Amino acid sequence: MVVGAVIKSFGSPGVDLKGLAWDGKTLWHCDSNTDRIYQINPITGAVIKWFGSPSTEPNGLTWDGKTLWHSDVGLNRIYQINPITGAVIRFFASPDASPRDLTWDGLTLWVCTDNLNRIYQLETH
Repeated sequence: MVVGAVIKSFGSPGVDLKGLAWDGKTLWHCDSNTDRIYQINPITGAVIKWFGSPSTEPNGLTWDGKTLWHSDVGLNRIYQINPITGAVIRFFASPDASPRDLTWDGLTLWVCTDNLNRIYQLETH
């Protein structure tokens, strides 16, 4: 297989694609035009469900094994979200303005920002 070769593609449910996360079975995607978070079937591309994003400017998205984490560039917040209901479990201020992408390393949350061009490792307990 050629490196970077497209294996599959399908249309996105929104038009301003931002975060993308994998939960082990399905894809999660947020869109800043529709202000929604979508759960997507990776085989068919069909939307399984969606709920409104709590953020004013949705951006990053990651999965910690049980919940979603989501960054808000507009309010400089990071949200922990229940993936079943879409309810915010909690939120806190980003360590810097313009939190973009997020990732989970199994123990801690990482966030990158473009205000000071920094990467932060966060305690989330």
